[in-house]
Formats: sequence, C-alpha cells, structure tokens
Amino acid sequence: MKKHILLLFCFVLTLVTVNESRAQAVLEIGGDVGERLSLTMDELKALHVQKYLAQSMKGDTATYDVVRLIDVLALAGVPSGSQVKGEHVQKVVVVTAADGYKAVFSLAELDPKSTDNAALLAIGVYGKSLDKRVGPLRLIVPNDQLHSRWVREVRSIFVVYPQL
Repeated sequence: MKKHILLLFCFVLTLVTVNESRAQAVLEIGGDVGERLSLTMDELKALHVQKYLAQSMKGDTATYDVVRLIDVLALAGVPSGSQVKGEHVQKVVVVTAADGYKAVFSLAELDPKSTDNAALLAIGVYGKSLDKRVGPLRLIVPNDQLHSRWVREVRSIFVVYPQL
C-alpha cells in the first residue's frame, strides 16, 4: 500500500512540475529549426538585453527592453550571419500573436549583417513587464514605418520554406 501511495505521489509531483514549466513558457519556436523550443521569460532575459527607444504611430515614445530576434532564433539552431546563404535564403519566419495575427519575414532580412535595423523582441518596457494588452512579448521592427509587423502578444515563431 505504501508503495502505491509513493508511486501516486511521484506521478502527481511529475504532473505538477510539467504543468509549472509549461505555464512559464512565453514563446514557442518551431518549424525548420535545429531544435523546437518553449522559452521562458527568464531564458529570454538571459540573452543580451538592450534598451530601444521606440516611437508609436501616435507619436509617443517608450524605452523597451529588447533582445534581437535573430539571437532568439539562434537558440533553436536557426542560422545567421554568413550561414544565411543558399537554401537558408529561401526560409520564411512567421511570427504569430495570441489572436492569430501573423507577420512574415525572410530569414535574411532579420539578420543584422543584412540590415541596420534588424527586428527586436521586446520583453519589457521601462524595466518592467509589458502591459497585458501588448505582452508578454512584442515584436518591434524599426524599419517598418507603418508598424504593420509590430506584433503584440507574440506567442510563437515558425521557420518554414514557402510553398510555391
């Protein structure tokens, strides 16, 4: 009887641990990547966090805590820099929000070696968490003047070959 109770306890403890780790995941990365990932905010904060002053379409400004999107993708084994050639130039990155909104990029345009203003993933603003209406993650694309690819409530990123 004690053996059954101990096994049941271990099973429940495993379920609680799995559920807690799932609850902490804020970003899923999948598709044609080296390794599918479920990243937590702590894992994103462990990357090189920078400050970025962004202006909204309304004209007000905010200082975001950001990581480069290419650095986030690198955690999943996505190539960057001089590795983005040949078949990798054909890859497309799809960023999806909680409401299903999607923004699409070529892998090459996300790399800082290809552009001066590569896409950024905001993980905070003014040193605090993003507002629930925007976060927990927000994509910022400095060169997009209309902000049409500034995705709020980012939940997943998939790297794919387009079907032509």
